[in-house]
Amino acid sequence: MKKALLLLSILLLAYSTKAANSGRDITITRGQTITLNLASDLGITINYDSRYIYGQEYTLSDATALSLVVQEYQYPGTYSPKYLTFQITPQKVGVYTIVETYTLCTREDYTIRTSSNTFTYNITVVDVNSINIPNEQTLTVGDTYTFSPVIIPTTATPTLSWTSTNPSVASIDNNGKVEALSEGTTTITCMANNGVSASCVVTVKPQMNYLYSADFSGGAGGHVTVPILMKNDINVAGFQFDLTMPEGVTLTMKGDGTADATVTERTSTHTLSGTTTASGSVRFTAFSTKNALVTGSEGAVMNIRFDVDKEMAYGDYDVKFTNVQLTQKNGSDLTTVYAPDFTLKMSVGPIALGDVNADGVVNVTDAISIIGYIVEERPTWFTESVADVNGDGFIDVADVVSVIDIVLSQE
Repeated sequence: MKKALLLLSILLLAYSTKAANSGRDITITRGQTITLNLASDLGITINYDSRYIYGQEYTLSDATALSLVVQEYQYPGTYSPKYLTFQITPQKVGVYTIVETYTLCTREDYTIRTSSNTFTYNITVVDVNSINIPNEQTLTVGDTYTFSPVIIPTTATPTLSWTSTNPSVASIDNNGKVEALSEGTTTITCMANNGVSASCVVTVKPQMNYLYSADFSGGAGGHVTVPILMKNDINVAGFQFDLTMPEGVTLTMKGDGTADATVTERTSTHTLSGTTTASGSVRFTAFSTKNALVTGSEGAVMNIRFDVDKEMAYGDYDVKFTNVQLTQKNGSDLTTVYAPDFTLKMSVGPIALGDVNADGVVNVTDAISIIGYIVEERPTWFTESVADVNGDGFIDVADVVSVIDIVLSQE
């Protein structure tokens, strides 16, 4: 072993050379941490079998300006030496140097060659003086906006944090992306790691162009009609949306094989169509072959009828409206306005007593349906199990009166 060490020492001495100084210029922001890896900066791959570094020493031009942490690593191999990397965190603005002296060893044909070297890191430390973002920003519910802060000086690359004083109005992520969630005002603040900050007052306006509806109920084994409403302050030529119903709820189909969707007064000049997509949702479109506009600015624009499976478990289910798009028309110009998605709750339970047409509500239509049943004008939908409202074993005019009593007693 001693002979091997002696031979190694002789070889190291025999092939030692002095190499020229090299270096790297670095600009770093005060308070940030970077790792200095000599092998990486030299552009070499370290491996004890072919090339390695030892005898590393660092000299700092100002030890109070650069906080330094030494990290020690072991080369691959049982008897391999160790090498060092250094983490530095600048504490003061200025220009500093770190000079590293080291020995580079290479193995070729069982011969070790060494060279003594120095490597100088010229470190310019800058600090954030100011951050510029807009003072005010107005968004609409459903909008997103991404801040692009301007950092002074431009050579500074600070770590930025973002906060919102009212995240229920507008949230913000670590990349400065704002999502407008509800009507109101919030203050968005961008802060650098040295405490310098800038703020923007974000005002979120209500969405003025959107579709909506209300939570509804349906009886297992019955059907339900869902009204679709629109609020708009633009000229709407047509619209589309995808509707995802819970399993067990399906579109009612008309005799011609089309979806049972009907227009309202606002869309009386429009054609409605619906088809099931590959994802299982139903896509509806509304357009006018006369290039007419949807009339008015608020109210129902269509009604959609669904069948509820009689085996469907009782409970509450989500009904999702996605991919909502309105076509805005200004003269001959057409623009797509993307409206927010929304989700409703559908409550499934037994068909209510008196709801003979099983549409989820007891009203005068049910009374008239019982009359039609009595005079043998059989309604298309008639549920005998809930038509004997007074429970006397007969479906007759007394049940009509009982339904009217229910209607009159409703709040």
